[in-house]
Amino acid sequence: GIGVNIRAPQGGWPEEIRKIATDMSTAAGTPISRLEAAVAIISRLEHHYLRYLENGFEPIRQQWWQAHAACNRPVRVYDGTQYLDGTAEALDRDGALLLRTPSGLTRIIAGDLEIPLESTHGS
Repeated sequence: GIGVNIRAPQGGWPEEIRKIATDMSTAAGTPISRLEAAVAIISRLEHHYLRYLENGFEPIRQQWWQAHAACNRPVRVYDGTQYLDGTAEALDRDGALLLRTPSGLTRIIAGDLEIPLESTHGS
């Protein structure tokens, strides 16, 4: 599944997630309509699903990775039991994240991905 924050909660983000949470309206610098966002997201999902049916996953995987905010950046992943720190190196043929850690390459099939703010500056 996916989660999309359209607007920050009234009163702002809770302290414990303030450094990692954001929303579309803040990023765009203007209020975003929930309805328009939902329509746009569903439309793009349908477009890519039809592409997948016609051409398979590989063309989508390549485009997805090139546009991914974590592409070749330091990240932190919470897999439900532990945090893993490393560099987001690639997406494999199934769409799993390949995370380079000090102990080697780890395949992540599900988890919460955090991109430290300092790794997004200057790019």
